[in-house]
Amino acid sequence: MTTISRDQFKRLAGSVASEAANILRSRDKSDKAMDKKSALLQMLYQRLQIKLGINPVKAQVNAKGFKTYEFAYREAIYALLSERAKSNFHCTLIVNTMLDAS
Repeated sequence: MTTISRDQFKRLAGSVASEAANILRSRDKSDKAMDKKSALLQMLYQRLQIKLGINPVKAQVNAKGFKTYEFAYREAIYALLSERAKSNFHCTLIVNTMLDAS
């Protein structure tokens, strides 16, 4: 089973942040739940899956009663990292830094 380190995840998040303008331009603006944060988290989740050798999930996650997909993507990212991180690390801080930089 492929794993990911803190530094690898940090680089992955950094690449999403550096491409934020392109990611945001290409998001589905007709989907009101796909706000800016959700679009960036969706991309991070997809890239994390690819990095871990998992076929990216094509379907949208459920907003779970929230106005956006942000919480659902955060939950999906954190769950995947809890299973596949080489060692425990504070991934929330890395995700928040990515979103703040974008």
